[in-house]
Amino acid sequence: MPILLPSPLDPFGVETDSPIGPLNPQECVPFNPFGLGQANQAAKDWIVDPEKKQFRVLNQDFAEFVAQGVVSEGWAGPLSLAAGLTWRDEEFTQDNYPAYGERGLLNNEALGIRLIPDGFAGAGNRSLHPFSAIGAGNGERSVWEWFAELNMPIWQFDSGRRVGSTFAYRQSDYKLSGVQDSWKIGVDADLMSTLRWRATRSQDIREPNFAEIFLTGTGGGSVQDRFRNNEVNNALTVLAMSNPALGAETGDTLTTGLVWQPDFANWIDGLQVSVDWYDIDLSNAVVPYGAQRIVDDCFNTNLASVCNLIQRLPPTGGATYGIISRILNQNINADRAETSGVDLEFIWGFEPDFVDANEGLQIRALLGRLNENSTTTAAGQRREDAGTQPRPVYSGIITSTYTMGKWALMLQGDYYDSTINNILWVEGVDVDDNWVASQTTFSFATSYRTETTRGMGWGLSFSITNLTDQEPSIVANPTGQTIVLGHDALGRRYQVSFNMDF
Repeated sequence: MPILLPSPLDPFGVETDSPIGPLNPQECVPFNPFGLGQANQAAKDWIVDPEKKQFRVLNQDFAEFVAQGVVSEGWAGPLSLAAGLTWRDEEFTQDNYPAYGERGLLNNEALGIRLIPDGFAGAGNRSLHPFSAIGAGNGERSVWEWFAELNMPIWQFDSGRRVGSTFAYRQSDYKLSGVQDSWKIGVDADLMSTLRWRATRSQDIREPNFAEIFLTGTGGGSVQDRFRNNEVNNALTVLAMSNPALGAETGDTLTTGLVWQPDFANWIDGLQVSVDWYDIDLSNAVVPYGAQRIVDDCFNTNLASVCNLIQRLPPTGGATYGIISRILNQNINADRAETSGVDLEFIWGFEPDFVDANEGLQIRALLGRLNENSTTTAAGQRREDAGTQPRPVYSGIITSTYTMGKWALMLQGDYYDSTINNILWVEGVDVDDNWVASQTTFSFATSYRTETTRGMGWGLSFSITNLTDQEPSIVANPTGQTIVLGHDALGRRYQVSFNMDF
């Protein structure tokens, strides 16, 4: 017989027939949490709710006026201008079904349901599905924007070399975040016939999205409680909290780089090498605070705005602090977030003359080095994440493509550098080995494309991803183990496709 149980979405409760879900608790099937792929199908069928669905409706009204053209011939070439006005209004509603899923678990001694940790039971948890809760909510936002961009040549040399510039400005009046200004200044110059320099300085704006402002989800987590002698708490709810008071984040970006296309040797015709350095400084960056950082910042600063995000059970046994039952992992405007690095691109295309046919070979490499990826909270606590998953210091993709008439072959290699598993852990104390091995995977593809007698094009392709079937690293996390973020997790896989142009 259905009963009413409390739910954060409905003060009158939701109907269900069990304190732990829609199923008879006597039909529970044991679940083995140790290792990947250990759960049998009966356990999966009992845990996974086949009726769970999410419904999202997004309505958007949009209007834009843009004018562009050449406004002057200028002294070094034409000056082109684009300007416009934009209005956008959006509203969304997101609901989850069934309604009984939007509540926490309940202990019930009479039914034999007991020992569910307080962090997961009762009002502490917003969802019956703590590790896949996707939130429900609604909201609306709108913005008026006007913008202009000017491309202005600065100098034209007799040799054909040139110096050019770009200026852009946009003012955005957000309903939720207020008036925000963004702009860009760019310069590019031919230093030599084979060497070009480019640089850009900009201020960029991002308004928080609907999920960050309006949606709240839930999940489990683990923290070291600094107030209880670093006691590890593995049984608490970490509530992903929206924040309607979020402001827009502002990014100050500086990029500069060189493009080199040599012409002094026939064997390197078609070679292009570019290197770019970037530095991004975000103010008011929108980020989840993080459960462990909330505990650490409260312990180090005792700020009420941080400590109020921690909820505890009443202390027992003479302890000063009770056990943490729930942490409100709220989206915040962090004080700063900084990222910098270097990107290198290498492109070489030529005719190899392997056979007597129309052929070509192109080799392209994209290599990156992440120098910094740090965040500083409003409490003044800085953390550097460069070199942790999923932010490796080094990463790269090398692709070679060979074409011969209507045929094409492609071989690609992806490299993901070794990383620190968990930056919050101390090697030798929290874990024996806190490093994740690097991963290199290869992919292969071949394709054939031609036309019919009536001029319709068609193509057939076959590809193998993760050619050598490299397995991802499996590492420990606070609640068990997981696959490394950034590694290929699916293994070798095949794809055949056919397409036709009418």
